[in-house]
Amino acid sequence: MLIPTVFESSLHSRVARNTATAAQHRIRACGGVDICRTRLPLGMAGARLDGAECVKEVQGDLFTCSESSSLAHCISADARMGKGIATAFKKKFGRVHEIRSQGQKPGGVAVLKCGDRFVYYLVTKEKFYHKPTYESLTSSLEAMRDHCERNGVRELCMPRIGCGLDKLEWRRVKAILGKMFSPSKTEVKITIYNL
Repeated sequence: MLIPTVFESSLHSRVARNTATAAQHRIRACGGVDICRTRLPLGMAGARLDGAECVKEVQGDLFTCSESSSLAHCISADARMGKGIATAFKKKFGRVHEIRSQGQKPGGVAVLKCGDRFVYYLVTKEKFYHKPTYESLTSSLEAMRDHCERNGVRELCMPRIGCGLDKLEWRRVKAILGKMFSPSKTEVKITIYNL
């Protein structure tokens, strides 16, 4: 039997500590979801899990979804909306002064009522040139979910939020969406539109 030296014991201890610290940072960054340790239901061992089953992805133009479906996308608190899909939202729905007047900060959500639907502007960063965090996105999603629940929204369509110009990782964002909109927490169904 080999007896570890003091150096080897110390090294193993440091590796274990660093691994635990990395896991804590990963979980914190994913809004409390440890995407590397997500357990699969019985009978699904070996299945690929890249997000929650409550998040449906389709190919197509987001603006062709049903008029009864609410829409969502990410913006900055200054509501500039000068690039990416935000420009399409700005052109289609306008009312930028109304969005700004709501005074939402990162982690909040500005809301417009447009006919039979709501349009959600997830405020995930202070200025248009900043990048969002997973924490600010999670807070914005929670605020949106609460508004959906209070207002009877059952269908929500969006692009891969935060993953275009904002450069968040879709796998992590999808895991956060799955946690926020799990069937045990809400009846809101999410459809992600990819071009």
